[in-house]
Amino acid sequence: MQDLSTLIDWVEQHYPCADTERVAAVGLSYGAGISLLAAAFEPRIATVVAVDGWADLGSALLAGDTPRLSTALLVAGALGGHFSPDVALKSLLLYSGLGRAQLRDWAAQRSAAQHIERFDRPGLSVLLAAGWNDTVLRAEQAHAFHQQLPCRSRLLLHPDEHPVLPWAQLTSESGREIWRRAGDWLDQELRGLPRGVPTEGVEVLGSPAKQRPLPSRTTSHPVVPARTQVYGLGPPRRLGPGRMGAEGSAWQARLRGALPSGATDRFPALSRLVERVTGYPPSVYFPLVPGPAAASWTTAVFDRPRKLRGSPVLEGSVSCHARRVTVTAHLYAVGPSGVGRLCSQGAVTLATGGKGPAPFSVTLRTAVCDVPTGHRLGLIVGTWDPTCRGATRPLSRVVLHSSEEHQAALTVPLS
Repeated sequence: MQDLSTLIDWVEQHYPCADTERVAAVGLSYGAGISLLAAAFEPRIATVVAVDGWADLGSALLAGDTPRLSTALLVAGALGGHFSPDVALKSLLLYSGLGRAQLRDWAAQRSAAQHIERFDRPGLSVLLAAGWNDTVLRAEQAHAFHQQLPCRSRLLLHPDEHPVLPWAQLTSESGREIWRRAGDWLDQELRGLPRGVPTEGVEVLGSPAKQRPLPSRTTSHPVVPARTQVYGLGPPRRLGPGRMGAEGSAWQARLRGALPSGATDRFPALSRLVERVTGYPPSVYFPLVPGPAAASWTTAVFDRPRKLRGSPVLEGSVSCHARRVTVTAHLYAVGPSGVGRLCSQGAVTLATGGKGPAPFSVTLRTAVCDVPTGHRLGLIVGTWDPTCRGATRPLSRVVLHSSEEHQAALTVPLS
């Protein structure tokens, strides 16, 4: 952050003709997070373009208090090729579960969201871009930051995963579209050229139906405000999924901890490569979800196309004879054959103390998904995901609960 201010000072000294009162900070990934943080403290920065970065580093690293392997590797620099011993140590602490309090303090110092009031100044504008398939720096923290910003801001949601290498984003149409929009944004905000770029709101780039890249520069559409649909979870079945409906009921589901259910989140780079070749995101066959490993539910068949836009939230209760347990939730669009295509995933780790049911809430990753007519939404709740470092002991006894006082339910932004 100090480096950016020093650079502006240097330009001011060596290039007196430069207008250092109207500076743009542009960054990708780590650079995006630093650019946002610099804008909070450097008044000479007039606009920011932050692509696939973080605004709340603590939320990005420990969403649901559950470390993710992809984030830990990226923080360490193993994926990006920039190894820093200090940051690698923080990554080790992150994934090992040690020193989380110190890690949160360290992350808070590097988070623009902790200084949101500093963005309330005349003339400042922010362009954010985040991928709804990004498993490293998840889109919901960018969306939350966009909603809190007191200055003019616009959020572009795109289908790509996190760019492991800087040039990787330019290999997709949606990635190139983001940087074309960024150029128009800078022309408009710094040079005053009439580019017609909106400076507020949220826009989706690409096709959410099959997660395809943009077919052309002009293909995009604004986010349609979704109505909140609450699905109560009925009693799960040992064979086949239970039902999600308007009302839930009281039930218990006994699971064995840390058993694979077939449900998994995306792996950085690998999942996107497979998806580009096959056209399918990570999928699971719902009739074969093993009962001891997870509980599953599906809604009724939709009689019209539905649009999922936003972050679903799962609420329920769990008990475990171990002190800590991780609850994972995977949301799918399920076709007539019973095959579900991944829409979103979330996990939360909580302390149960080995006692009675403890309430939990899982905020799933921001989803942009179209569910066609004749399809359903499907939910799988378990205790294991290979992309997360869960706290559930293998084969421990885990019980999911739903009661009249605290019914298990899934809240979905659906239109």
